Amino acid sequence: MEKHSTQHLSESLETRKKQDFNDDTIYEILSFFNDFKFIVMNCALVSKQWLNVVLSSCRHLSLECGRKVELNGQFLQNIATLEINTTFDNYKKLVLMKSLTELIGCNNNIGNEGAKYISKLKQLTHLYILNNEIDDEGAKYISELNQLVSLDISYNNIGVEGAKYISELKQLTNLDISVNHIGAEGAQHIAEMNQLTILNISTNNIGYEGAKYIGKLKQLTCLTIFNNNIDVEGAKYISEMKQLTDLNISYNNIDVEGAKYISELKQLTDLDISINQIGAKGVQYIAEMNQLTILSASHNNIGDEGAKYISEMKQLTNLDISNNSISNEGVKCIEEMKHLTVLNIRQPVMFSFKIA
Repeated sequence: MEKHSTQHLSESLETRKKQDFNDDTIYEILSFFNDFKFIVMNCALVSKQWLNVVLSSCRHLSLECGRKVELNGQFLQNIATLEINTTFDNYKKLVLMKSLTELIGCNNNIGNEGAKYISKLKQLTHLYILNNEIDDEGAKYISELNQLVSLDISYNNIGVEGAKYISELKQLTNLDISVNHIGAEGAQHIAEMNQLTILNISTNNIGYEGAKYIGKLKQLTCLTIFNNNIDVEGAKYISEMKQLTDLNISYNNIDVEGAKYISELKQLTDLDISINQIGAKGVQYIAEMNQLTILSASHNNIGDEGAKYISEMKQLTNLDISNNSISNEGVKCIEEMKHLTVLNIRQPVMFSFKIA
């Protein structure tokens, strides 16, 4: 009886062994998941074999780290994407993350010292560090990340020198350097980044001179140049960027003549020309852009006449013409645009008082 039981147990173990997954199969299973907590708290606990596969092969994990979380443990090397909203001390531990390719660390006030720690992550390809009190010195550290393809360093304190450092990132294709202090001279440095396809340079006071430099980036397809005082002359330079498909040129004082220049961009499908006082005449030019599918033209005083021009844009699917002094007559014209899927036509509420 004892011999039979021992033999049965031995056979059962042998059968179980044959049924176990090999390492490659375990990795294939794990590759369908990227949640750090799920992999570490569940999969890695299945067996020693699964633990070893996680440690040796799973380099694609994603983790969100809050302020009260301390980064520790043997699994840090497995994190590929990290969203961090935490203490400064955790930035010192980033160097342990040998697989990290994407870092999201916004609103953490890390300053230049934090940027220095980030600069040691030579494998990073995507970095988002907006609003972190980083100035030109910090930009110098970030410029050491030569493998970056996407960078958001907006809402910091970067000036001309910082823009020059950032322009040295020759692998970048997507850059957001908005809400800094680079001016026209800084824009000149950014204009040397011939590999860029997406650029947000809003709120940098680059003026028409800066727009002239940016206009030379002939490979750009998406440009956000909001609030830069580029005026009509700046709009003329931007109109030479014939490859653009997406443009936000709002709040730039471009007026009617500027709208005429912008209407020459025949490849544009998405345009935001809000807060530019282009009026009905300016909208008449914009209405000639038959390729547009998305248009934002709020706060432009276009009135009912402008609404009538807009209503002729049969290809539009998304339209914002709020705050434009449009009455019921203009609204009736817009109602004929049956192809619209998104519409904002909200107007300021007008009150009238009858004095006895």
